[in-house]
Amino acid sequence: MTNPKRLLLVEDEESHAKLVKRAFEESEWEISHVSSLEGALKWLDENERPSLIIADYRLPDGSGLDLTRGAEKPKDIEVPVIILTAYGTEELAVRSLKFGAMDYVVKSSERFEELPWIAERVRQGWEKTIEQKRAEEDLRESNKRYYELIENVDSIIMRMDPEGKITFFNRFAEELFGYTRDEIVGQNAVGTIISEIESNGKDLREMILDIGRNPERYKKNVNENVTKNGERIWISWTNKPVFDEEGRVVEILCVGNDITEIREAENELKDLAAYLNAVLNSYPDTLLILNEDGLITYINPRFEEDFGYFGEEFIGCGIEEVAEKIVPAEKRLSIIDEIRGGLKSGEKIENVKVEMMNKEEERFFISYSASGILDTSDRLIGEVISIRKFR
Repeated sequence: MTNPKRLLLVEDEESHAKLVKRAFEESEWEISHVSSLEGALKWLDENERPSLIIADYRLPDGSGLDLTRGAEKPKDIEVPVIILTAYGTEELAVRSLKFGAMDYVVKSSERFEELPWIAERVRQGWEKTIEQKRAEEDLRESNKRYYELIENVDSIIMRMDPEGKITFFNRFAEELFGYTRDEIVGQNAVGTIISEIESNGKDLREMILDIGRNPERYKKNVNENVTKNGERIWISWTNKPVFDEEGRVVEILCVGNDITEIREAENELKDLAAYLNAVLNSYPDTLLILNEDGLITYINPRFEEDFGYFGEEFIGCGIEEVAEKIVPAEKRLSIIDEIRGGLKSGEKIENVKVEMMNKEEERFFISYSASGILDTSDRLIGEVISIRKFR
């Protein structure tokens, strides 16, 4: 670890070197002295790096500025440098600081006596400079990682102001919507990636303005978007407001995922479910569907016509509750056992003729069948019962 009080003096005039050393005699600084640029480079190569270099501007084989950060050599030296000179010109002072020297001292007995104080000030200033440099490097690296993340993530990353003007658009957003950043940044989201009116009639312009006014209502929302070529797509958005020091919304960070295929699949499933429900509801015989626990999950409208009861009364009930209402007592247990057995084994029950009764206790004959319901893995997950009334 570098000694915080270690100093390298590079001075070819012995009398000046003695004055500098004398000035540091009562300080905590440990001084090493060389008289040439070559000697300084050799010393730096062989010893632990000092915390400060005081170097004469004019040396027999070069200049003290060759030891500063701005010099072409040596590039790897990262040590604060104070330049000494007998010529106190403004041009030389500017040149020294431009090359990276931390201070510039004109040789005199009074200034030599001030060197310990100057050295301490320079050392502390250098430490602050290094800390700032590291913080800047950390910030640059953090920003680099941030931009790498948002540029490579397979989600839309977009920022907009409270009025909907787009201020940032990541690579994935460009590819999905078909706009380049030069085309889209500065444009309002409405009229570019969002239509004023959704296909279902929703006012999207008002929605965008409301996001800016009331972002807490739109932490998550789904709306229809549109690409540059006019294709309509559905995006699931997560929105996070950015506030200024006074608590006002200045920007909205929006992360979106294209759910068009999922939404289309959901709509297809809804359509299919509606179709199947229509088929079941129009089936000419009574239908009951039991889940794997033997509880009724569906009864079609024919049940009410044949037996006088509303099917909704028995949803969630076991077959026993239904049998108590529509099967005469003398046949009830045998029918329950047969249906329960089929639910366990998956064996079909086909065209069993029995007597049943309606809500008015009028008796009539029916034929019932039962079949197990299997999932895609052929696991038994329920049973469907069909009851046909003889008319």
